[in-house]
Amino acid sequence: MLRKAKFTSTWLFYFDRNTRHSSKSWFSSVLDMTKLGPKTCWVAEWPMNPTNGQLLHTENASWQWASDLYFPELGKARHFDISTDYLNAFS
Repeated sequence: MLRKAKFTSTWLFYFDRNTRHSSKSWFSSVLDMTKLGPKTCWVAEWPMNPTNGQLLHTENASWQWASDLYFPELGKARHFDISTDYLNAFS
């Protein structure tokens, strides 16, 4: 849920939820997703050729499925991450 707080003369907007972002391999070997809670985990895993029917990590809060998105107007030198927000927590 998006919250707002007054900080001097500026409004600060923030989310009142904790989300952990890491690679699938870290969630599989280092971090215990069952203790963290699957709905608090944002998993990064990049399929070679993602398709609409190949949704991964739907049991989690979000799935980062690429890190090479670029906007032609900005040039190919600036890459952005792209994720699917299953819980609408960041939308």
